[in-house]
Amino acid sequence: MSRPSTSPYRRVDQTTPAYREAVAHETATAIAQGKSAAEVEKSAERRVTRQFVAAEKQRRLDLVAPLTAALTTLDQPRGCWAYTMTIRTTRDGRTTVTVERFDPYQPEEKLWTLLNRDGTTPTEATQADYRRTKLRAWQKQQAHDAKRKLPLAEQIRANALYTELETETAADPGVITYRFVREAVHWTFIGDLPRQRETYVVDTATAAVRRHETVYLGPSKILGRLTIEAFDQATDYGMIDPALPPFPVKGTAHSRYRTFAGPIHEETVEKTYSDYRRVKCYDDRFQAIPGELRPIDIVPGDE
Repeated sequence: MSRPSTSPYRRVDQTTPAYREAVAHETATAIAQGKSAAEVEKSAERRVTRQFVAAEKQRRLDLVAPLTAALTTLDQPRGCWAYTMTIRTTRDGRTTVTVERFDPYQPEEKLWTLLNRDGTTPTEATQADYRRTKLRAWQKQQAHDAKRKLPLAEQIRANALYTELETETAADPGVITYRFVREAVHWTFIGDLPRQRETYVVDTATAAVRRHETVYLGPSKILGRLTIEAFDQATDYGMIDPALPPFPVKGTAHSRYRTFAGPIHEETVEKTYSDYRRVKCYDDRFQAIPGELRPIDIVPGDE
């Protein structure tokens, strides 16, 4: 796998006045201690470079501190919540609208319920097939999340050091937009992942993520079979319960792709989350709290 040779935080511009002034100061200090200029010039540059690298590293970590705090909050558990999701899918000009309900009060085989597709109520067979398909996808996503090597906050700290980083403050000073640009990556025998821009919008007053967006900045080729010409996705978050992390309220994804040399396909998926409702988790429905056993008084004739 190929990666950029130098991490952004390690790139030091040795032509800036600040750098040259720092080297001159280091050199003068060493000469005052009895060392020759020729002897200390290179070592002064090395020391100043290390200082600049350390300062830039700390600056970047401090810069993303509000974002890491917001992502730490976003990673916290929310308990069990039921919700309705409306999915509008447009593929090659044809649109389908699906409305489904997720309810963790139910057993796994009934977690997902198809309410309607294009306004039509599903048959029992369609419902059963839909539930099986959704459950497999949900279980796969759960397993993927469980294997995540780093918490979101730690991933962002790494992004701050190893990607191009810029921030923007909106008219509201409590809202900061963070943009990370990752360079293209090539995997031998697998394919190419293009440059990507990842964006977070954070409300620093509430330590809440408002929006997360990912955009491919070029085409991607996988195994020589799939070419993704364009891809972008975004999730908007909102406060459902002030005591809990924000919840997703809207998601969008757009892609343009082709397989082999076939025609280009275009797909847009819009998801809207609604009717959030706190429920008891299915596994908690049958918990019993053990206590001391004692006889119950029964008075004959009482009703």
